[in-house]
Amino acid sequence: MAGKPLYFLACACFMIITGLFFVDHESARNNLFRAQAWSRYGKLDFQSHTGTDPKSAAPEDGYLLGVGKADITGPSVELDFMGYANPDQTGTGIRQRLFSRAFIIGDVNDVSQRFAYLVLDTQSGDTAIRYGILEGLASLGSEYAMYGQSNVALIGTHSHSGPAAWLNYLLPQITSKGFDKQSYQAIVDGAVLSIKRAHESLGPGSLAFGSINITDANTNRSPYAYLANPEEERSKYADDVEKTLTLLRFKRSSDKKDIGVLTWFPVHGTSMLNNNTLVTGDNKGVAAYLFEQSVAGANGAADGFVAGFSQANVGDTSPNILGAWCEDGSDEMCKFEDSTCGGKNEPCHGRGPFFRAKDQGTQSCYEIGRRQFSGAKELYDNLDATGTPIQGSISSLHTFKDFSDFTFTLPNGTSVTTCPAALGYSFAAGTSDGPGAFDFKQNDPGAPNANPLWAVVSGALKEPSPEQKKCHAPKPILLDVGEISTPYEWTPNIVDIQLLRVGQLVMIISPGEATSMSGRRWKDAVQEQAQSLSGEDALVVLGGPANSYTHYIATEEEYGIQRYEGASTLYGPHTLNAYINASVETLPYLYSQGDGALAPGPFPPNNVNRSLSFITGVVFDAAPIFKKFGDVSTDTEASYAKGDTAEVKFVGANPRNDLKLESTYASVEKMNDDGTFSTVRNDADWALVFNWKRTSSVLGTSEVTIQWEIEDDAEGLARISRLLQHIPLPWRAVHVAGTNGKGSICAYTSAMLHSAGVRAGRFTSPHLIDRWDCISIDEKPVSAALFRDVEARVRARDVAEDIGASEFELLTAVGFELFTDSGVDVGVVEVGLGGRLDATNILGGSVSPQHSKPLVTVISKIGHDHHDWLGESLEEIAWHKAGILKPGVPCVVDASNVPEVLSVVEKCAREVGAAEVIHVKGEPTPPSAPYQPANLACSVRAVQIALDGLGVEHSLSKDELTRVAMKVVWPGRLQTMSIKPITGRQKPILLDGAHNQQSIEALATYIQDSNFRRPSPEPSSITWVVGFSRGKDIASMLRLLLKPGDNVVAVEFGPVDGMPWVKPMDANVILQEVKSIQGEANGELLYAANDIQDALQRATDRSGDDGALVVAGSLYLIGDVLRLLRDAESLSQSNR
Repeated sequence: MAGKPLYFLACACFMIITGLFFVDHESARNNLFRAQAWSRYGKLDFQSHTGTDPKSAAPEDGYLLGVGKADITGPSVELDFMGYANPDQTGTGIRQRLFSRAFIIGDVNDVSQRFAYLVLDTQSGDTAIRYGILEGLASLGSEYAMYGQSNVALIGTHSHSGPAAWLNYLLPQITSKGFDKQSYQAIVDGAVLSIKRAHESLGPGSLAFGSINITDANTNRSPYAYLANPEEERSKYADDVEKTLTLLRFKRSSDKKDIGVLTWFPVHGTSMLNNNTLVTGDNKGVAAYLFEQSVAGANGAADGFVAGFSQANVGDTSPNILGAWCEDGSDEMCKFEDSTCGGKNEPCHGRGPFFRAKDQGTQSCYEIGRRQFSGAKELYDNLDATGTPIQGSISSLHTFKDFSDFTFTLPNGTSVTTCPAALGYSFAAGTSDGPGAFDFKQNDPGAPNANPLWAVVSGALKEPSPEQKKCHAPKPILLDVGEISTPYEWTPNIVDIQLLRVGQLVMIISPGEATSMSGRRWKDAVQEQAQSLSGEDALVVLGGPANSYTHYIATEEEYGIQRYEGASTLYGPHTLNAYINASVETLPYLYSQGDGALAPGPFPPNNVNRSLSFITGVVFDAAPIFKKFGDVSTDTEASYAKGDTAEVKFVGANPRNDLKLESTYASVEKMNDDGTFSTVRNDADWALVFNWKRTSSVLGTSEVTIQWEIEDDAEGLARISRLLQHIPLPWRAVHVAGTNGKGSICAYTSAMLHSAGVRAGRFTSPHLIDRWDCISIDEKPVSAALFRDVEARVRARDVAEDIGASEFELLTAVGFELFTDSGVDVGVVEVGLGGRLDATNILGGSVSPQHSKPLVTVISKIGHDHHDWLGESLEEIAWHKAGILKPGVPCVVDASNVPEVLSVVEKCAREVGAAEVIHVKGEPTPPSAPYQPANLACSVRAVQIALDGLGVEHSLSKDELTRVAMKVVWPGRLQTMSIKPITGRQKPILLDGAHNQQSIEALATYIQDSNFRRPSPEPSSITWVVGFSRGKDIASMLRLLLKPGDNVVAVEFGPVDGMPWVKPMDANVILQEVKSIQGEANGELLYAANDIQDALQRATDRSGDDGALVVAGSLYLIGDVLRLLRDAESLSQSNR
């Protein structure tokens, strides 16, 4: 929780007064409820479910497994959001629905041995919600009698963008103007339904566990406090937050299909900012959505697959990975110690990857969710090879502990006691995720550095006693919430202690937000004790905030600093050790080694039926005069382009009249060929937004706006995404775009990587001779047989799934699948056309984020080409090319690009959050050098970045890498070769696939600088064999090449295998353009050849054995020459 807690003070006194009429009945109602609860659930439900001998393996059929998912989206409008405590953050609609995801693990032979782990898209678990869920399960009858206090765990994803007013205690109710039954019931009913669905799906199955590091999805927002922990302890960890995502896979035995995954990774649900008013599941909701979408229809995944992204030791983590910056115009980082800017707290804000976008955090939220999903999917795809099978019995325990006065002994023998709950002054400062107001600051221990007025306000609520102050020291108490019970409890003093176990995996269920180091200490203590009890290695995870909300759990050292997390640690400096002690002391019950039955402990109150509420209902709804509900007030446009936002407005009614649970307020439907419609988006999809606003409070009228933010790749990459959605791409990429030189960069790069001992693949286009020569593994083209085998699989998939992929999409899928099958470490990938919507841009893109992001992207020289596709201006073309840039990935760019191109690349890099843009310049080289200096420079830098990213140790210097490049022969690029087998000519000719303005300029420069034309006594003529693709602007290109006296043989290249859309320009059209430049022939040869063999023979006859002969204009033409040469050489050898 992070926000503006001072609003609590402004409302608190008023709510105390208005709630006084409850006070006389409080004690009686509490006691009555506790008695009812005991009789309803029975004594066994409050004891541990200990299971069998922990060392025994799971039954032969594994475990009884079930998953379920249900809608818990409460009132999306006119209700404040829970998390930031910002009274101005009142809901106005939905960007993404909220869900409860339930995971049940049970013993196949003993129905009493099971537990249900729920991941709720809410700010936290809650006492009242949990009571409601248990009541709901009890109402389902005896079939659900095994679910109770000990084995049902509710873990919130900690989203700060969902409806509030459902929590049990007064403090979080204040900013939401009290308690709302509709908001509460939506969560309870949906959670019960998710458990019911999981229960109904139960069947034998197996579990596997694994972990992966995700380095770019969280950061520590209180590093100053973290540094207070002992250096010896800190030195054991590489990072000041946990970077490890752990995953538990659920696989059913009947058909060996996966039914779900449950993951743990710590990052705050504060990607959506405190000015966002649209309901979302924040970054965890995005991650779950993407995972479930990615496996929909996969052969190995069952229908109804559920992905739960549980929170972990989240306390000091932030999704704002670029750090905390001053938004006061200074553009400086906030003060390290207290997160202030010029002494003020309010301007300090954390920056997410897309912080420049004025979208309430939407793009940053999606990106942080995508990164979690991407790591989880990579782990999932490789779990058979890397995972650990879970084996052993099942058990669970739960008890309540009163932390207002919990005395225990520390490992060093010291007896310590916790305190009644209290919040310090720095609690009111908020965090860089959501700073507080007024003059409160973090890092404020001892005597508070704040206006003395706040001490007066604090004392008016409840003056803490000297004993309370001493107990909480060095925390200066702002709100003595644990000692206020008027009109009912403000915060919990009674906390949940719950542990779950399946085999060697132990789950700590934390009711508070443990900081990174707190979570590490807690898990280490439980692991050590578990291993002692079981005699085996133990795996330990922590999920929270769960079951209730007890704010934060900081280490004693962090508590002493009194930043937000320490000030929000409720029960004094020994809070963490109290949780550890309670966990370790009860842990034997998980292993059938407890002393008797575990006592349930003192029950917390259930305030559902006595909570205050000042939330008004929907008083009146009406349509405007002469209108009716559902009338369109503003229609959509006739058509939209990708990247546009389609919008329509309706005469609406208040969504609080009907929550549309398990349904939708909005949908996008596609007309099928038979005239029927299919839904392609609904309000559970991130890109479809439902907005509501009241247009007249007097008349009761309102308007609904539905917006579809049409994805850039909604169509462009959809087919390739479907082709590859179930194919793991574990290799990393060097992704290269540009107009010229990108093929050479790919050739140099793969050769250098190969020389460094990296197994590298290369995918370039177009092919020159055969379709498979565009795919190489370890510097060798793949065999025809291997290519055709994989191609057959891809084409069969295309037909079976009715994808309708293009030839280039099919070729890309073949190349990428071959890389995977061949086990390459790196794939060097050339963009086909443009970049943004090119099929190769599936790599780490939003449409297919399960595929690994590139190690580095490269932008070569950009010039004019493919205007029909990419636009007329260099800026437009550069925008398309820069579409391959990825968040967190460095980009190498050819510095010789014109400034407007470089500006576009830099802008795109900022927008996507690329790591950095590195401008490289080529070094001057002799004209005869077989490589281009700018391309080489780009390659060398890209290789250095790639090797660093792979963690490959090497001793190759820049000069050594350059020498590797000098040996690369890149066919068709300034290539000299003999065509003697074709025409009998002795002297080699020059082949170059120059086919656009820039590459033609490079060819002309090479010819001039290399004295290709003999300089004396007069420059000699050149005989040109030229052919171009249809649609090219050849006039300017021919002017660069042709000189008076040159001979020109025009020819049409043959059909291009696999690229039927590529057509040659008519040879006579080319000759007409030549004549407009050269004039009518005056002794020169101007000839339209029948085919390439005719063209080469005519050119040879004209140039003689010593004359210069150049073939240029198209790579497809070069391919024809090389193919003809291969056939001629083959025929010659067969005749020997």
